[in-house]
Amino acid sequence: MYIKKFLNIFFKFILIILISLFLFLIIDFFFGKILIDKYIDQIKDNPYYLKKQRVRHSFYHHTLAPQIDYRKTGWGPTTYRLCTNIHGFKSKCGTLGGDHYDIGFIGDSFTEGLGVRHEDTFVGIIEDKKKLIIANMGVSSYSPKIYLSKIHHFIGRGMKFKHIVVFMDVSDLIDDSNSYIFKNDLKV
Repeated sequence: MYIKKFLNIFFKFILIILISLFLFLIIDFFFGKILIDKYIDQIKDNPYYLKKQRVRHSFYHHTLAPQIDYRKTGWGPTTYRLCTNIHGFKSKCGTLGGDHYDIGFIGDSFTEGLGVRHEDTFVGIIEDKKKLIIANMGVSSYSPKIYLSKIHHFIGRGMKFKHIVVFMDVSDLIDDSNSYIFKNDLKV
């Protein structure tokens, strides 16, 4: 008798938890989609694009503009200096860039170092401490599809890397599933 009553209460409790979890996921998905769509619209009107810091790329969707040196780039209330090399990789100011790198780092805004100068990013710190030739290929709103597409693009054009380090975060999967599609030959 008590076991039946206990099991009945237990199964009701589990059912309530499962229904609550399901409703939470549904609500999270739809509000997330609304916020992401709103965020993408804001990016299009952002002054970063007007200054051509971030530009479309015909193969791997978007990148930092090549060979820029903006002394006062804004991100929120912060201003910092943004420099890129000939490939559009965030770098020390005055760096031309080459075709041979010890390490290539790729990821989204965390790898790019959005809001700080190259020397203050983890990529810049590793480059300075280890005295290695490093490519910071990270750009905000990147995802695994773009990582693969960009690496494929540069290797296909003769660029050499001893190592490539990929930094992923949770938002990459959302970007991948909602924003980017592979086309022919790994083009995004």
